[in-house]
Amino acid sequence: MFGLNLYVIGALLALNALTFGLWRHAANAVTQIEIAAQVANANTNRVELTQKQITEDTTNGWKAALDTTRRYYVTQRLRDARAGEMPAIPDATARVDAASADPVPAPPRVEEDCAITTLTTNHIQDWISAQRAVR
Repeated sequence: MFGLNLYVIGALLALNALTFGLWRHAANAVTQIEIAAQVANANTNRVELTQKQITEDTTNGWKAALDTTRRYYVTQRLRDARAGEMPAIPDATARVDAASADPVPAPPRVEEDCAITTLTTNHIQDWISAQRAVR
């Protein structure tokens, strides 16, 4: 009878040792997962801050370039207006709901609109490239 109790005690001790080993293994796995999650969160925060900074820098650069472009075209128009005659007055429409006789904007206005559109497109492309580069 005593021999059977030794086997039972030995089996219980082995099971306890196995349970303890599995518990430590699971605890280590959870700790490693928590560390990996902290690293991933830190990386995500870094990427978000970098992307916000890129967006802010791009917006500020675009606004400054837009102001410079608009200022250039205003001074260009003023210089052109001083140099020559006044622009012609377009013909009035025949009726209230009739199309304008000159629906296309003046060439300087088209040039300014194109410059602003190009400037905006270039800044958006630069922003996209910078955002893609963040990893």
